[in-house]
Amino acid sequence: MVGNTIGVALRNNQGSCQGQGSKQSWRKNSGKDHVFVLGKISWDFRRNNKFASLVSVCIPVIFDPYTAYYQYAWHLPEDHRTYSVYINKDDLKAKKVNVIKKLMLVTIREREDMRSYIVHELLPGLVYGDPNANFERFRDAFDITMDSLLHKISKNL
Repeated sequence: MVGNTIGVALRNNQGSCQGQGSKQSWRKNSGKDHVFVLGKISWDFRRNNKFASLVSVCIPVIFDPYTAYYQYAWHLPEDHRTYSVYINKDDLKAKKVNVIKKLMLVTIREREDMRSYIVHELLPGLVYGDPNANFERFRDAFDITMDSLLHKISKNL
């Protein structure tokens, strides 16, 4: 568990929620059974649950667009449907939506596509690469942050 997040496993078209008791158990279990990770309903300035779910190749379920889409515009693409599920927090609080039923509407193919997008497109920009590594160089989180910051500064000059 990361903060107050809950992992959702979907097996045989059945949904189940599981909240682990510690970050250790979250690290041990994430990626195995969990497909979706539900974040906090309220606005949270900490990135832990969104980024931890993405790094674990789980699909984040976002209840407030400010917790991810607007706050991390440099690192997360504008089309949030490619990597996350959005459920309006007001609809949830008013009990107009059932989270498990909504997540079960996401087809297996859509889930696979989202997870593939997370791995191949998002993940490199969320982690820090080792400049001394023998791997192919990629734009990591530092590169994206610095480029975006320099672009913003140059626009304001």
